Amino acid sequence: PLPRFTGVIAMKYLRLQKAQVLLGCTVLNRQIICSRYSSINTETAAPTTSTRRGLSASSAVVGFNCKSTTRSNSRTTTSMNRDYTTHNASLCSFVVRSASLPSPSTRCCSYQTVGHGNVDTIKRARERLSPLGDGSISLSKDDDSGIATITIQHSDRKNALSGRMMVELSDVVSDLECWSNGRGLVLQSEGDFFCSGGDLTTVSEIANPQDGLLMTTIMHDTLTRLRCLPLVSVCLVQGRALGGGAEIVTSTDFRLFTRSAEIRFVQGVMGLSTGWGGGTRLVQLVGARTALELLLTAKIVNPDDALKIGLADDLIADHAGRYELARQWLAKRVRFEPQIVQAMKRLVISARDDSVKDSREVEKTIFVSLWGAPAQLKALGKNIKH
Repeated sequence: PLPRFTGVIAMKYLRLQKAQVLLGCTVLNRQIICSRYSSINTETAAPTTSTRRGLSASSAVVGFNCKSTTRSNSRTTTSMNRDYTTHNASLCSFVVRSASLPSPSTRCCSYQTVGHGNVDTIKRARERLSPLGDGSISLSKDDDSGIATITIQHSDRKNALSGRMMVELSDVVSDLECWSNGRGLVLQSEGDFFCSGGDLTTVSEIANPQDGLLMTTIMHDTLTRLRCLPLVSVCLVQGRALGGGAEIVTSTDFRLFTRSAEIRFVQGVMGLSTGWGGGTRLVQLVGARTALELLLTAKIVNPDDALKIGLADDLIADHAGRYELARQWLAKRVRFEPQIVQAMKRLVISARDDSVKDSREVEKTIFVSLWGAPAQLKALGKNIKH
């Protein structure tokens, strides 16, 4: 039997006659959805290479469909007109059915393993929020470099997220979960204000506990999945990031601040707590004491202070070329082959979110999947280690 690996690989006692390691797997109530696989031959599971719709009632995913894209030179721009019958818990494109698999526990890297209530809540959240407000979330993907860019576009409202934008951000993250050529991601905003959190026009429309639950559920889901993408992500913070905007900043692997950048957790001032998962992520980034101080005082964190407490990773010049500088900064960290970069990211996520025992098993399994693979053989042929 193959031991249970939560996070990157979530299988428990699945009897295999012949199998190579499955990467990027998520167990969904007796079903496994995988982004990539090499080969599998099991006693209890029959694979299919096509995505499926209308899975069994026990599954957390009822509808699934990959985005259509249009290609221009080496860049791919995503069309956001995808039909969602339910929340897309996508790691596309392989489904294995097995009656012997147990129900999974919900963890960060298999965050898509949500129960029925959560999926239904996200579906209702999409329906409720989609018509609300203006603005947009754009996504571009460069297949040559493997670097994608998410841009928050609502500058006339200080890049506040409307209901419509919350749904679009969820769609964008789902697209990136399926990008096999991906290495890195830059998250930025247009203009000179990073993000002021939720758009007050949308907030006033949903200012009741029922709609609050819908909004917080979809944003928790989206930003957790963004953080768990198998891409190395960096947030380019220019101008102010307030409230929910500060929470978005915590959802990437790295943060680059311009000299005009500042972060302020103003949720307490607004009579709230963090609602998009940013409180938990802040504690992980700066520690409990510093996080508590920032949340209770709503103090402004400038670039120098952000560097000092570990909230910022580097400072870059504050001018029109800041995006290219951020892209170059990221490119130095994602120069390996996509499968290597993604493997390293999954390893780190497992070490961060899983038990030490599980993380060691994940690390071992990822290593075996890369041993003797084309990337290693190519490197051996060049004799470049020393």
